[in-house]
Amino acid sequence: MMLQSTNQSEVAILLSQIDAEYASASTALYGLSSGSTRHAVISARMEHIQSVSQHLIDTIGQEAALPLIVAAMDRLNS
Repeated sequence: MMLQSTNQSEVAILLSQIDAEYASASTALYGLSSGSTRHAVISARMEHIQSVSQHLIDTIGQEAALPLIVAAMDRLNS
């Protein structure tokens, strides 16, 4: 299993980045911004989430990473 040989702090950093980007996108969606500014912020955040998620997948493998990524999305909705 790839996760055991991976530096745990790198995984924690990547998950923290994903959490922060989701929170930022949510703030842009429900905050006071409007129109194209809102769209640009959300798009940028989602692109960064995709990049960080891919890095996490490359680091620990898809099987281990996907549940962590889904959990990050669920934390935002709870």
